[in-house]
Amino acid sequence: MAQTLELIEGCDYSSNLSANLINDLLDFAKMQQLSFTITKGWFDIVKTVQNAYHVLRFEQKRKNIEFKLSVSKSDSKTLSHIYNDESRFMQILLNFLSNSLKFTPNNGCVEIKMSCQERI
Repeated sequence: MAQTLELIEGCDYSSNLSANLINDLLDFAKMQQLSFTITKGWFDIVKTVQNAYHVLRFEQKRKNIEFKLSVSKSDSKTLSHIYNDESRFMQILLNFLSNSLKFTPNNGCVEIKMSCQERI
C-alpha cells in the first residue's frame, strides 16, 4: 500500500512539473505573439506558498529536505490580501522551489521567510 501511494505521489509530482513546463512554453509563445495577459485578483500569498510546497512534496520527501515557511503574525493579515496574478506567481514560485530542491543536498532545508515592507 505504501509503495502504491509513493508511486501515485511520484506521478502527481511529475504531472505538476510537466504542466508547469507546458504553461511556461505557452506563455513564451504568447509573449512572442504579443498576446500574453496578466489576470489579477485577490489571493492569499501564504496559502499559495503552502500549495507550492504541497506540489513539490514528493521530491522533498524523496531527498528528506525540510520545508519551512516563516511569516510573522503581524504580516500574515496583509499577506492574505495580495492583488496580483496568482497563477503567474505560482509559476515563478514553483520554478524557484524546484531549483532549490534540485540544488539542496539530501537532509537539507529550504525556507521561505515572508514579511511586509513599509509602503512608500
